[in-house]
Amino acid sequence: MLASQRKTLSISEQLELIDDVKVKKLKLAAAAQKYGIGYSTAAKILKKEDDLKSCMQMNGNTNRKRKRQSVHKDVNEALTQWFIQACAHGATVTDHVIRQKASQLAVNLEVDFEPSNGWLMRWKQANNVSFKIFHGESTSADHGSANEWVTNVLPQLFPGYDPKDVWDCDETGIFYKAMPSGSLRFADDEQSNGTKVPKDRLTMLQFTNMDGREKQAVVVGKSAKPRCFKNVKTLPFSYFANRKAWMTSQLFTDVMKTLDRKMIAQNRKIILFLDNATCHNLLPGTNLSNIKLSFMSPNTTSLIQPLDQDIIRSFKAYYRWELVRMQIAAIDATPPVPLSEVAKQITVLKAMHMMKRALFMVKPSAIQNCFKKAGFIIESQADVEEILDENDQVSPPSGMEQTDFDEFISFDDRTQCYGELTDTDITRGIKSDDQDFDEDDDAESVSSEVSESDKPMPNCLAALNALETLTAYFEAKKQ
Repeated sequence: MLASQRKTLSISEQLELIDDVKVKKLKLAAAAQKYGIGYSTAAKILKKEDDLKSCMQMNGNTNRKRKRQSVHKDVNEALTQWFIQACAHGATVTDHVIRQKASQLAVNLEVDFEPSNGWLMRWKQANNVSFKIFHGESTSADHGSANEWVTNVLPQLFPGYDPKDVWDCDETGIFYKAMPSGSLRFADDEQSNGTKVPKDRLTMLQFTNMDGREKQAVVVGKSAKPRCFKNVKTLPFSYFANRKAWMTSQLFTDVMKTLDRKMIAQNRKIILFLDNATCHNLLPGTNLSNIKLSFMSPNTTSLIQPLDQDIIRSFKAYYRWELVRMQIAAIDATPPVPLSEVAKQITVLKAMHMMKRALFMVKPSAIQNCFKKAGFIIESQADVEEILDENDQVSPPSGMEQTDFDEFISFDDRTQCYGELTDTDITRGIKSDDQDFDEDDDAESVSSEVSESDKPMPNCLAALNALETLTAYFEAKKQ
């Protein structure tokens, strides 16, 4: 009697099984029967969910049935990152170019490697690459195209979508430790003769929908494992890292896949508007079932993108107001705290919490207003005019002029949020994956984060005592 042949599911089939059980609420036994495998095998697949999704997010070929580790893992990973960038910039990439670049990256990684035909075939299959050219946008703003898009294209995209399912996304750079110059500085402060803008920066990708009730974001930093994250189980936002703190096609694809799974779980289909930045090119082979990406006409986003119509500005205003509040508290302290010390206390984690509060403060009515100013109109014209009268103006802190506050809000608006990583950036990033911080991190920032991470974790009693202290403080404050 012949033994029954053991069935092996492909990675995509295993992901479908997980979706059937977790999203569609199919019983595990029924799922095992559906895919022709044993109950114990199905249970093991559920336990591998994170690994399987990681394979998918890295653009792996999900038709494979096993995920084997390459002996040249670092070279393959570096080459894949380079290839993503090359495609995003419209490059024509041949087999010869791939081999040559792989050899260069191997030298940078100090790996003994020869790119054979067999290796090239396996790399293509493993990464499910598709050789194609992406077309970016040109460089100058176009008012005519903006009007044409708002008048003729945008109305055709709305049917079938409620305002809550019409979304916009965009990046912004933030120098998260920067303090304002001017009257709030100490006379003897070491920076009083000129403002030195800290190089500590983050990139934030913001999402919001048309009714203004859903605001999400992800953050990109330079350090893969900031010391301030030690012992932290939950972050205010999803966090990614590379040596430039830039959004990349790889990161954007990961974010989109996560959002797509969320929409699937909520049984929602959304349309997401975005600009033509090269980092917004999804990895080849990426399919989003519940998100429709709609790219705005080239060179028009400053005119017609809702997030550029003061949503991001309002967010930055609330964030910078918090920085000024910290500055004032430092001045009022006994003895006064130098501003350089205040900046040191703002770790990536603390900045993310402040960003979370600032995003929460942006009013839904202000977001609706910005969508309408950008031409996203569904309601009657009277309703539009009523909402356009509402503003989300953040008044400057006491002692600061409006013009100075406006300058402080927008000084980093032109900070680069995406670009092409060099071979050195790619290979150094792979080499330092296990490091707690990057080699070029600011020494004072590292020192501050080390001291923060070395603090003992507070127990329940300490937390209750701290809460009582806060209660006493607010009870003593004037209303």
